[in-house]
Amino acid sequence: MVGPRTSHSDVGHRPAPRRRRLHRYRSYNLRQRLRPPWVGHVLLQWMSTLCHHPLPVSCHHRPPRGLRERRSPTVSSIGREILPAAKLLRPSLESVLRGLAPPPSAIIFGIGFPWLASLARDALPVPRFVFHGFSSFTLLASHNLHAHKTHERAGSPTDTLILPGLPHRVEIQRSRLPIFFDRASEIHSVYVEMRDGEVAADGFVVNSFEELEQGYAALLAMAAGKKVWSVGPVSLCNRESADVASRGGRSFSVDVDRCVKWLDSRERGSVVYVSFGSMGRLDAEQTRELGLGLMASGWPFVWVIREGAPPPPPEVEKTMEESGLVIRGWAPQTIFLAHSAVGGFLTHCGWNSVMEGVVAGVPMATWPLGADQFLNEKLVVEVLRLGVEVRGEEPPGVDGKEEEVKRVVEELMVRGPEGDQRRKRAKDFADKARTAMEDRGASQRSLVEIIHDVANWRAYN
Repeated sequence: MVGPRTSHSDVGHRPAPRRRRLHRYRSYNLRQRLRPPWVGHVLLQWMSTLCHHPLPVSCHHRPPRGLRERRSPTVSSIGREILPAAKLLRPSLESVLRGLAPPPSAIIFGIGFPWLASLARDALPVPRFVFHGFSSFTLLASHNLHAHKTHERAGSPTDTLILPGLPHRVEIQRSRLPIFFDRASEIHSVYVEMRDGEVAADGFVVNSFEELEQGYAALLAMAAGKKVWSVGPVSLCNRESADVASRGGRSFSVDVDRCVKWLDSRERGSVVYVSFGSMGRLDAEQTRELGLGLMASGWPFVWVIREGAPPPPPEVEKTMEESGLVIRGWAPQTIFLAHSAVGGFLTHCGWNSVMEGVVAGVPMATWPLGADQFLNEKLVVEVLRLGVEVRGEEPPGVDGKEEEVKRVVEELMVRGPEGDQRRKRAKDFADKARTAMEDRGASQRSLVEIIHDVANWRAYN
């Protein structure tokens, strides 16, 4: 497995077959910059040994100091700096792979390392699988857009187009598609490289589960001409509280016990959890409007503000302390979402966060900021009917004015026929997520299929 740093906390506890070994490669601070969910630790349930291989990078091939010191990357910085810097690992990685005895049976790589597909094909050769931190829905929509060029026929950024090749009718503004579809964007060339890596791969491993995206993985497999294995939610590989708290490899910016005690003092299902992920960032005006809207809603809240993001205005923050808890920096999202007091999740719709909301069984208010998030919102709100959309008038983002935030929070939290049905669906999907990861569950069967397919590939090649 080649990709970002992964947490040891998600190692499964089931017996593992013998004579299987998982190799994990990591180097330098890039391991903290690119961090998809822990597919390596999912596979560890079927491996007997985990081998770590630090990759030496000479001083002539290290990323720039500014990149090394950056704690909170942006989508643009990933495209401009981080992914190109990852290419510097190729000589060291190729040397290590060629020297392994016995040689590897397969390579699983993060999409941020697309060049590994050709390396696996030419240098070894072995089957190569790309691990995606996106939903099958988003991957299918992106694949079909690329194939049909639907977005290129839209005249204005505000034009609405129908996503082609989906079983549901889904419409989206052109401006809300991932920025890499814009040929003029600075990361379009990175997208082209990722597409090449996908084309050269033998299959996709996805952090999702069949019951959540019924039919979409199969449609993706047909469209891409490759196998798709849904192995999630990988966050359920280890449910020990101490290990769950260590996810992400960062130290917390908050006293977790104090926050949990604060939640303990609230009524069941009464708290809104608000977070825009490790890369999502609101501007100062959006931050102000969000704070005012949360207060106006009257519902208690936990609001996580990422490091370096604008804080709420002092007059807003002082008032908020009476009705909410504001956390600056890194927080254990899965622990907070799982607390019985949390009844709603205002999220940017990054796929990791969506999956964590699904696992927790809480309905969502959706405020996407970019990348794949607007597509994920379509899945959450229109297909799964688990969320309420924060509407805005300014493309490509969302305004998030005070009154709109208040409306959405009230709709999300207030009891009533529609809200109760949304909560019931959320709980049902949470139950299905756990079933998928149990022995003989759908995601566990997918893991068995991966190993069998690798064995068959070796037998016929």
